Formats: sequence, C-alpha cells, structure tokens
Amino acid sequence: MTIQKTRDQNRLTLALYGRLDTITTPHLEAELKTLDAQICEVVLDLAELCYLSSWGLRAIASLKKKLAGHGKLVICHVQKPVMDVFDITGFSDVLSIV
Repeated sequence: MTIQKTRDQNRLTLALYGRLDTITTPHLEAELKTLDAQICEVVLDLAELCYLSSWGLRAIASLKKKLAGHGKLVICHVQKPVMDVFDITGFSDVLSIV
C-alpha cells in the first residue's frame, strides 16, 4: 500500500493505494500518529484501495475516535469490495462516506 498526502489548510487528504491489511496497516497508523493538531478534517480517498481487512477497519475506527470532538473524518470514492466490508461490519452506519 502507498499513501499520497495532500494538505489544504486544516484538511488532510490521504489517498490509499493497494491493500489495507495486516502488513500495511502499521504504515497508515504511523502516518496518523504524525497528524498536526491543527488538522480538523481528514479525508480518506479510497478510490484505489482494493482490499480492506479488520486491521484496516481498526485503524479507521481509531482515527475517527482521535478526531472526535475537534475534527471529522470523511471517506470518499469507496470501491465496491471495500464498501461491502463497511456494510457487513456496520461501519457504513457510523462513518461519513461520500
């Protein structure tokens, strides 16, 4: 998995490419640990993410919790296989997916 970061003032967009699984989730978590306190919106662009495991779900849930109270998480361009995981696990009910 690769991550492309784009910052626009207080918004950070992370475009994820490949698979978010047991092997690659630590890479995403390392990126998330470096979030600037001024970031009030994180956008996960999943247009090129083809697979999402439970480890990836855990990282997304942790990010949502980290932003609670001072920011928001938006997920966009979700492909069907990943959306199926969000739907089956109930994450689609608690995430802002556009």
